[in-house]
Amino acid sequence: MKILAFIFFGLIVWRMILVLKWKWYFKVPLILLAGTGAFKFQIFRVIGGHYFAPDLPGWIIMAGAWFYGAFYLLIPLWLISEAVRAFKMRKDQSLWNKINLGTVCAALCLSFIGLVCGAAAPRIMPYQIEHPQIPAAADNMKILFLTDLHIDRSTKIEKVQHLVKKANECKADLILLGGDLMDGPVAACGQAVAELEKLKAPLGVFTVPGNHEFYSGMESWNGFFQKSSIKMLLNEKRVLANGVILAGTGDSAANAFFRNDPVLKEFYNSNPQKALKGVADEEFVILLAHRPKTAQQSSLLRTDLQLSGHTHGGMIRGLDLLVGFYNGNWISGRYQVGKMTLLVSNGTWLWRGFPLRLGRPGEMLLITLKRK
Repeated sequence: MKILAFIFFGLIVWRMILVLKWKWYFKVPLILLAGTGAFKFQIFRVIGGHYFAPDLPGWIIMAGAWFYGAFYLLIPLWLISEAVRAFKMRKDQSLWNKINLGTVCAALCLSFIGLVCGAAAPRIMPYQIEHPQIPAAADNMKILFLTDLHIDRSTKIEKVQHLVKKANECKADLILLGGDLMDGPVAACGQAVAELEKLKAPLGVFTVPGNHEFYSGMESWNGFFQKSSIKMLLNEKRVLANGVILAGTGDSAANAFFRNDPVLKEFYNSNPQKALKGVADEEFVILLAHRPKTAQQSSLLRTDLQLSGHTHGGMIRGLDLLVGFYNGNWISGRYQVGKMTLLVSNGTWLWRGFPLRLGRPGEMLLITLKRK
């Protein structure tokens, strides 16, 4: 990613800034602005000390996200203008300078709109799952699925409280959290995450780890949830009071974080086979897995419904194709994988490293089970 940033930064400086017939003291700020967008993460790491959750004021994080988003939105817009330019006979540089300026303004506007949409309240997205193996006691059962909250040290507790209030108003029988709940250590984020303990559901509240739990200190957060009313499922299953089987997996981020500790690596790694061990053919099984890319394996292991997040829905229409490449082409919405239904959420909130949404709104899934 750093290499691509250097390449595109160099091309934009060469093809869009240096060609301007402006004084050097006008060009230098533009180069610095482009550099801020291109190398935001590296700059934040130097001044903020943490790659995924820098210790910086919220407005600096959001300003950096605006420039970062504008830089990467500028790339496809600039490539389109370059392609048009290559086929045009007219080589008037002043005209293309105006086009370049318009392209930059468009990228900045789109990035700002993306920030506004990314900060918007999540919608409630209803789904209905019909299946003959749903227990009679679970007919009309409501499940609320939230994922990818990315609570960090700058998240206000009032924001979490408002989300909890909205979630509880859904009056779900079961609430499931799909991982990536936080960005930062327990000491910095524990108080805000603890507000999630106010989520109320008769059948309980459960979660699984996502990759950001590992970035934030997986062992500490596992200890946090062991003392919490929210139960973390690590390659294990529970039989709910209405007969539904709920299973949850770890996350493949364990491969990198515990590469030198085979015991912890196996304990925290994604292992659907272990989570679903002993499940009978006639039981209705829900699998909670942060990443949707495990869906093919899960479908072969007697799973009826898998709930996942991680993709954020691709965040931006068009960019979602790239996100899909790394996630089995399961990006957002409902999929049929063999006999299993897969629901992939756009995520409830966003990671502040790239908090933009264009065409992929945040959401909470409200799922109703119907016995056929």
